Amino acid sequence: MGKGIQYSDEFKQEAVNQVAVHGYSVNDVPCRRVKERYRFIKSRSSRYPVRVLCRTLDIHPSGYYDWLKSPVSKREREDQQLAQKI
Repeated sequence: MGKGIQYSDEFKQEAVNQVAVHGYSVNDVPCRRVKERYRFIKSRSSRYPVRVLCRTLDIHPSGYYDWLKSPVSKREREDQQLAQKI
């Protein structure tokens, strides 16, 4: 996690749990594609502040909020439909 930033024990424990449950490598999380990091932030935003999640994953909050407003692309809709069939 970022240098000089102090995280609560609860936040650290939740991060460890997410790595274990979802199979993410701690080293891989910051390297994942931007949209994957946006989805990760969205899924945790009810529990943790968006700005903290963005800073942790090296994402600018304005990019995240722009992504939230953007419509789902045709390709993403097709991918979601295929994923449901699998």
